[in-house]
Amino acid sequence: MRRASDTELSITEALVKNMQMDYTMGSSVYRHPYQLDVIRTSLRSGFPGRCIDIHDEVSTALEDLISVKHWVPIDTTGIIKEVVCRCMNRVYVGIPYVRRDKDYIELNIQYTVNVVTSAMALLALPGFLKPTAAFFISPLKSSTARAVQHLGKLIQERIEMDEENGTKWSEGRAVEDMSQRLLFLNFASITPRLMWAIHLLLTLTQALCRIAVHKDYVKPMKDEIKVVLGEEGGWTYAAVSKLVKVDSFLRECMRIEGLGQFLMNRMVVNPAGFKFHDGTTLPYGTFLSCGAYSIHHDRELYDKSDEFDGFRFCKDNGSGTTSSKFKQRIVNSSFDFVAFGRGTHACPGRFYAATQMKIIFSQIIMSYDVSYTGDLPKSKWYGENCIADPNHELFQHENVI
Repeated sequence: MRRASDTELSITEALVKNMQMDYTMGSSVYRHPYQLDVIRTSLRSGFPGRCIDIHDEVSTALEDLISVKHWVPIDTTGIIKEVVCRCMNRVYVGIPYVRRDKDYIELNIQYTVNVVTSAMALLALPGFLKPTAAFFISPLKSSTARAVQHLGKLIQERIEMDEENGTKWSEGRAVEDMSQRLLFLNFASITPRLMWAIHLLLTLTQALCRIAVHKDYVKPMKDEIKVVLGEEGGWTYAAVSKLVKVDSFLRECMRIEGLGQFLMNRMVVNPAGFKFHDGTTLPYGTFLSCGAYSIHHDRELYDKSDEFDGFRFCKDNGSGTTSSKFKQRIVNSSFDFVAFGRGTHACPGRFYAATQMKIIFSQIIMSYDVSYTGDLPKSKWYGENCIADPNHELFQHENVI
């Protein structure tokens, strides 16, 4: 799968079919996906300088959502979802749309939910009924119009700036098209159907559940954060990169649970089918995936593979001590860790996602005590998909450092 070309196995076609993208998100976001090139190039190269901005937004969002000095139950998933959305849009569109425009944040969160539910409904229908059904249930038209109301002026200003510098926009609906792409990027950030959310939503929620029960991990991570921030003078990209215990803890959460049984969905698009090295041939239109859960729980790859070891990935071989230089970081893909995918189509936003995830998690454990009454809240399995129990409530109060 890793070596197969896009003319044999397509990640795009698999996503288009599963999410019914022609009806739910618009065809332009996958036929001409230049927004992903921006993630791979401009966002990645410029991101190190934005860590301070992201930390500022995380801190402000948490104060807005859980500004308390006594034990209170919190909706963990809901809070993480809004914090992630605000952080993403702090980078995408800036402070005014994050802090002064609550409807814009609500739009992006609602859009992700509506896309998933409408896609599930459309998948159950025969092809000839889908256009009619999509007219009534798809969020695309109404959400795009609502996004244009919020972002139209900003996008038009940027288009005019480009045109002054010689860049021509050929599409008459450029504002609408850009609005759809921003909705898509927010969808990719918030929903557990795409790679970003494995790290930014599910992993953060699962990690908070674990520190609420396994409190012995909290002090070593807090000590690491204090030392690193002191050495680097604040929330710089270099500081985030040095948080090896935090990185290991989150990577272990991804390994032990992650998104579910399968990742790296592909669809056979070669009319002649796809042939494996042993001669087995899959016909056109077949979907196939990688058994991620089986890999991550393989006893030959991981010692005590069914047990959670938060610092598993930051120990020197044999010494049991933490190393400041280690290769098993969250963003590193390998044959034994495929949470971000593998090969050419490994998640393009994984560096951004991992950095943001570490900042959010670090800020929470430094600013709040987290507790849970009872045993570790168990994640729920829906078919092949694993999600944190949406009905659990953690208890949180402000931690005076």
